[in-house]
Amino acid sequence: MSDEYDQETGVPQGSIISTTLFIIKINNITKSLPPNVHHFLYVDDFVICYSSSNMNIIERKLQQTIYKLEQWADLNGFKFSQDKAKVIHFCRKRKLHPDPELYLNKHPISVAKEIKFLDIVFDSKLNFKSHILYLRNKCLRSQNFLKIIAHKDWGADQKTLLTLYRTLIRSKLDYGSFIYGSTRKSYLYQLNTIANQALRICIGAFRTSPIRSLQAISSEPPLHLRREELAMKYIIKLQANPSNPTYDTIFRHQPSPLFNTKWKASLL
Repeated sequence: MSDEYDQETGVPQGSIISTTLFIIKINNITKSLPPNVHHFLYVDDFVICYSSSNMNIIERKLQQTIYKLEQWADLNGFKFSQDKAKVIHFCRKRKLHPDPELYLNKHPISVAKEIKFLDIVFDSKLNFKSHILYLRNKCLRSQNFLKIIAHKDWGADQKTLLTLYRTLIRSKLDYGSFIYGSTRKSYLYQLNTIANQALRICIGAFRTSPIRSLQAISSEPPLHLRREELAMKYIIKLQANPSNPTYDTIFRHQPSPLFNTKWKASLL
């Protein structure tokens, strides 16, 4: 029998309603934020962001928000992890520009070049090169497992292998594909090789087999068509729900004056 003790804050770990009570309690955190500071909350992953061309304004707005979050945490019994807290500066300016200096509980928050949020790696330039590398390594581990299952003597049949491919590899490639799919084609090509090698393992084809033949036999479209299909499904689903926070950004977004004057830059 475990020892008895008083639960001063929080809920017992592993209890059935602990997650529900935590979500109900932490949802109140958004009410302590200024209206012009954007935020993203998913269970215990919390992000605040602010955009401006002036770094002094960014520092002042975000630091004021952090002070309010510290007051909310002290009032509600929460504690932010200083080691996990990170700052990332999204900017494509080529000239020298400083990174923001922010403090949490009087301790400086470290500035990172890339950060992972909901299993997607965002880098400071938003070219998603780091995420492609991270995704490639994850798929390679699953591909090694697929090689073991596809043993020529006692391995699984083609149907089972394709099911494992869609479950272990294609599902990872689909997640967030309409976000990182805007990166360079040279980066996305690294994912194409992973998918093609996996299809060869599932079908038992030679290395010299044409890729289009592999896709036709396995009924698997190319990854770029797969990404377009998932993006269209998301748009259709989003269009049917105007209350979604992303609805206004996609369907009611007005191009900035910079885009109107330099629209050719978006085609690069």
